[in-house]
Amino acid sequence: MRLLASSILVLALVATLCTTASGQAPQRQRGPRMTPEQAQAAWTLQASHVAGKLEISKEQTTKLVDAYKKARASCSEAMTKAREEARANADTEDRQAMRQAMREAQQKVTKAETEKFAKAVGAILDKEKTGKAVKQLGTFSGSLDRMVNVVAGLKLDKAKQAKALDIVSAYTVESTAALAKARASGDRESMRGLFQEQRTKLNEAMGKVLSEEQMTKWTEANARRGRSGGRRGGGAGQ
Repeated sequence: MRLLASSILVLALVATLCTTASGQAPQRQRGPRMTPEQAQAAWTLQASHVAGKLEISKEQTTKLVDAYKKARASCSEAMTKAREEARANADTEDRQAMRQAMREAQQKVTKAETEKFAKAVGAILDKEKTGKAVKQLGTFSGSLDRMVNVVAGLKLDKAKQAKALDIVSAYTVESTAALAKARASGDRESMRGLFQEQRTKLNEAMGKVLSEEQMTKWTEANARRGRSGGRRGGGAGQ
């Protein structure tokens, strides 16, 4: 039983940064998982959106999308390896030590994979645009994947979809940095409060883009994944 509990904890900790290679959602999330096809579509939409904002060529866009999808798969593979090593070396008597070891492993993997991705993007874009692309795409966030999948399912027109993608992208970058800082402090209550605050801001921003009906679908889709919905926005986007 101890080994089973240890393995479950390791799986939950590993899942916090990357989706799996098949596109499944992190295992700590509740609700339906994304299919491999949905994950691939979300990655393509994310990278294509960033490419559009950078105003790069069609050829560069294709290369950026390909580099991003390869980076996501590479990150997933590296995290899987870290999970297997952690399961083999886990101290079932000291969960706190195991959590710390997993955080360090995650940080090491993420740093290495981000550097690899930045190098790949640097071969496609100039230094300034590389920095912008890596900032937007380098979180390798499974949460972003799921939000992008929901946005795509709303069938918005191009202008609204672009605004919605801007919002979820900015939220991911800001919340990732803020939560990493809070996590480093070890204050779990602060982390919960910060998460609620960030989600409220996200939903308020989305409420200015989406219609009331679309906003209902947005909050319901996110609630099914075990997330706090925050306050629901109005129908300003109608």
